[in-house]
Amino acid sequence: MSWGKNTVFYQLNQDPDYEKHVVTWWDAAREGRYSGEFLKQLEKEREARPQVFKMEYEAEFIEEVDTWLSQDLLAKSCSEELEFLSFESQEKGRFHMGVDLAEHVDYSVIAVVRKDEGRLSLIHMHRFKKGTSLASVIGYAKILSERWRTIQAIYVDKTKHGDYIVEDMHEAGLRQAEGINFTQNTKQEMAQLMKQRMQEGILRTPYDRDLLDELNAERYELTKTGKIAFSHPEGTHDDRFWALALAVYAAETASPTPSRPIARTT
Repeated sequence: MSWGKNTVFYQLNQDPDYEKHVVTWWDAAREGRYSGEFLKQLEKEREARPQVFKMEYEAEFIEEVDTWLSQDLLAKSCSEELEFLSFESQEKGRFHMGVDLAEHVDYSVIAVVRKDEGRLSLIHMHRFKKGTSLASVIGYAKILSERWRTIQAIYVDKTKHGDYIVEDMHEAGLRQAEGINFTQNTKQEMAQLMKQRMQEGILRTPYDRDLLDELNAERYELTKTGKIAFSHPEGTHDDRFWALALAVYAAETASPTPSRPIARTT
């Protein structure tokens, strides 16, 4: 299936002049088209990536009304010319890093955006294995900072680990590291900024299906106080979402050039 609703496939699917036939994985399984081993793999896929499973195997154009970043918006932000740069590469430019930290339940993620004139490009993202030590994450960031000239700012989530994680990064030589507490206000500001830059066509990402699915899975709701609360469905993660949000936030607020005003609309 094509991903997103702003596609020819979706438009034809909605056109009453065309006859539609929907065949799902269940129809194929009932006809004996799948082996028992393949059905076991499908079950694992359904548990691991429920949203992708519904689109790819159940032929559904799904998108919840409370999705923060729509499929069409994410598709707009993708650039065919943009590819992730490897950890081993030597790069020069104006880079900003976002570090979302976890140790057991979730993943630690590092995202790096390059800031060019009037454009932000996601050029590196690394998700660490569950259980990776904070020291290993800091070591990764340090090597990347030494290889790439110049990472101007590093915004790190210090919500769970406090100021000591920033102190550890400073001691490791990452003097440009700054801690960000994930309060409702700061998360709202970062998420709004990232969304606005996508809407403006300023923020670009490579086409990476796993990344896009995770960005698209983030949900929001308005609270009684008028604030925005964020969440993600059970079985999904949002570590890459917040690592990218941190990197964009660093690129805008830590830059010597004034940042654009943040729109407050959703």
